Amino acid sequence: MRQGLVCELVHAMTTYGANVRILISDKDNTFWEDAEVSKGASPGTKVVSELEETVRRLENLRRRLWTLKKKDRRIKRGSLEVRVYRCIPYCSILIVDGSEGRVARHTPYLHYTDSANVPSFDVTGERDGKLFAIYRGIFEDVWEASDPAFEVDLGKDPPSEQIRSSTVDTDSSPARAPDGRRQSESLAEGEGNR
Repeated sequence: MRQGLVCELVHAMTTYGANVRILISDKDNTFWEDAEVSKGASPGTKVVSELEETVRRLENLRRRLWTLKKKDRRIKRGSLEVRVYRCIPYCSILIVDGSEGRVARHTPYLHYTDSANVPSFDVTGERDGKLFAIYRGIFEDVWEASDPAFEVDLGKDPPSEQIRSSTVDTDSSPARAPDGRRQSESLAEGEGNR
């Protein structure tokens, strides 16, 4: 998960009260043990290591959100929910369903191609919105079949163990002002992570 995206998510949650949902492939899926599958999915890296790093960053984000909530009692809404799924990932789906419109960003996983070199396709909810509804339905189906990893609800007080153990993520820069992008409501996988 790229750092700029993390900052955008923090800003969207703490400023706009966005509800962010992230789906991540389960690192314990047996298909990741197959060297050819892993190589084809993410050339030059080990998918399991990437998934572990993504989960570590999201756990740091969870601590950072509770720290921000503790420091700024004006934060009354917004959430982050992370789940892991067992099915084979074929794409990343980012859903933005905000006041400025509806967009589904589809990024396919192309074999033997680094995610930085793969095009993304934006599908809007304009006109009849049928294609957008299909992407949202796919996300919801995988979401329902996935297992919870953790959740942060900024509308509630942090659990006591989070207050004691909260530290700001050292590899995260402070949240920055938005540059005209829409707030994120749903996110499947995080950009560049399988």
